[in-house]
Amino acid sequence: MWAPDAVVRDLRQLLIHRHKLVEIRARVKNGLQHLAMNRGMQKKSRLWSVAGQKRWRVTARRLGSVPAGRSTTVAGGARFADWQLDEAAEKAACANEQARLLMTQPGVGPITSLAFVLTLGEVARSSVASR
Repeated sequence: MWAPDAVVRDLRQLLIHRHKLVEIRARVKNGLQHLAMNRGMQKKSRLWSVAGQKRWRVTARRLGSVPAGRSTTVAGGARFADWQLDEAAEKAACANEQARLLMTQPGVGPITSLAFVLTLGEVARSSVASR
């Protein structure tokens, strides 16, 4: 039975934390999208463009401080945290030989490759790999 070491457990926690922040950001963005649609702004993903955010800020000011505050949170804090965790995960994936090998496959990025390696562990330990 394979028991991951402290480094693997720490990297797993990094990916879990990143995933939770991405979920929170998605929920907040969905809520803001709903508020915008209720006010006649049906911009879909264009709401998150620079022009869409500018228009949203004008609309949010008319709605009051709560939507404006939620918008600021999405635009600033959540994206910054995601970016930092993305960068840390990418460094960890580039430092891992198996993750780098997985990233050579089309469509497999650092987050996916690192999650795969951290979940499965060392492939050579498998009885199937030794046949």
